[in-house]
Amino acid sequence: MFRSKRAHQKLRSTHTLNGVANGPGGSHDALPRIVLVVEDHPDTQSAVAVHLSMQGFEVLVASDGETALQLARARRPSLVYIDLCLPRISGYEVCERIRADAELRGIVILMTSAGGAVEKQAHSLEAGADIYLPKPFDLEELTEYIEASLASRS
Repeated sequence: MFRSKRAHQKLRSTHTLNGVANGPGGSHDALPRIVLVVEDHPDTQSAVAVHLSMQGFEVLVASDGETALQLARARRPSLVYIDLCLPRISGYEVCERIRADAELRGIVILMTSAGGAVEKQAHSLEAGADIYLPKPFDLEELTEYIEASLASRS
């Protein structure tokens, strides 16, 4: 039916509006698709936020760990994208604090960083991350990871 997984993914994402998925199976209510992007590099933060917004997600952004935790508590995102190297509080600590909070621990956590992928992946998973995606990554690949992770939680 679809030429590729990406073509299917693009088609699915174009049929999502305001948290309601309208796919081939008809309309159904869905949980809000809120993603908190925690990234201190402005170009990366902007690219990820704009891309996810274009895919139908409501996107929140934070440039440091403290702000990320405040936004997570206030808005309860479906998924948090966390860069490991952040000012004030490291990405690892943000992840650990989310997992320690009874009201937040169900949030999907995707951690990312450049270089040293094996050690960083192991440490990320130990801290409680669901996914580790090394940089650089393709934005479509990021979307696929997010979509798959959120689908497995619903």
